[in-house]
Amino acid sequence: MKESLLHLHQLLMPFGGLTTEEWAYLTNRLQKVIYHKNERIVKSQGDIYFVHSGIIMEQEEQETNRIVKSNQLIFIPITRNYAQLYTLTFCQLLLLDRKDLYHILARYPHTLVLYDQLLQKSSEEDADRLHLLKRDKKSRITIFKANHRDVLPYMARKDIASYLCISEEYLRKNF
Repeated sequence: MKESLLHLHQLLMPFGGLTTEEWAYLTNRLQKVIYHKNERIVKSQGDIYFVHSGIIMEQEEQETNRIVKSNQLIFIPITRNYAQLYTLTFCQLLLLDRKDLYHILARYPHTLVLYDQLLQKSSEEDADRLHLLKRDKKSRITIFKANHRDVLPYMARKDIASYLCISEEYLRKNF
């Protein structure tokens, strides 16, 4: 867990970081969660996951929406969300549930700024797929290969095609 905390601390540093007291309080609230390959991640509204290691695929109605890798955050919306998270590899996560987040915000109200900045960063990561989909089909495949080469052995062709919004046949011919 020490290595996971170190990576999380490095992620927080560009946003101003936390004082020693705040960091200690946060780390006492975090839960380490381990999932094996091909498991569905149990999630609750308002949870925040930090992916220490592994690859996660987010799907909604059989469409792949996002690929999450090490050192990225997953914010589970407070509103009803039908997206499912599946592990493509063995994953180690740190979980901050909504109740614990509220405790931190009540004790250290200024950490709301940090939360907002992290939420913005996560939104930008989510928007990467939208930028990808604005490209032509061939460019999408090229960019996917460059950015996600490490997930190729773990994703089914139909999931890659779904993520790129192209047919499986087109993907097979041009991949």
